[in-house]
Amino acid sequence: MNQLLQIVVGELESGKSEWKTLYAEVVQVLWKHGFSGATVFRSDEGIGEKDDIRAFILEDVQFNNLPIVIETVERADRIHSVLPELRSIIPHGEMAIMNAYSLMEEELPVKHNEALMLKIYIKEKSSWFSRALYEEILDMFQKRDLIWTTVTKGIEGFGRDHVIHKQSLFSFSSQVPIVIESVGKAEVIQEIIPELRERVKEGMVIAVSVQVVIDR
Repeated sequence: MNQLLQIVVGELESGKSEWKTLYAEVVQVLWKHGFSGATVFRSDEGIGEKDDIRAFILEDVQFNNLPIVIETVERADRIHSVLPELRSIIPHGEMAIMNAYSLMEEELPVKHNEALMLKIYIKEKSSWFSRALYEEILDMFQKRDLIWTTVTKGIEGFGRDHVIHKQSLFSFSSQVPIVIESVGKAEVIQEIIPELRERVKEGMVIAVSVQVVIDR
């Protein structure tokens, strides 16, 4: 069984002699243990461990200490084997684990009217013929009435090539990760899996069971 590990930390953490970029250490742990990929996103605003509001104020973005989200998908046993090391380097933060169906590799057990969160991890440079792949996927979702779909660009990550790509301070690298996220009925998602498998040549597609509270 695959699982989605989601980690939320502040961007900076005070070390013995200097401030350190905590998410980079987390990514290095996942990279060292041979995980198949990891994606890092910087939020625009949030709440820290001291119940403090953190917002984009300073020009040097890292010093705003905004909440950082790191996501990785792996087998359950591999995720649980790395948790002790992650706990040891994260003095403040949150880790959550969710069971996930890897739609590129396994069949989706459809339950009538079950709601699923669909997450697609690709590189910004990924394309489908002459257009950006994420735009192609958005069009596909629009036709399937998967509303409130979001596209988020990451700041760092690596995939199966095991090369860590980072967002440049002066330009946005086409190698950085993108995640497309949408919630829909399992029957609808089941129908589009063949199209996703055809289009996503490099990346990961997962589905996580969720409970929809509002959809309007």
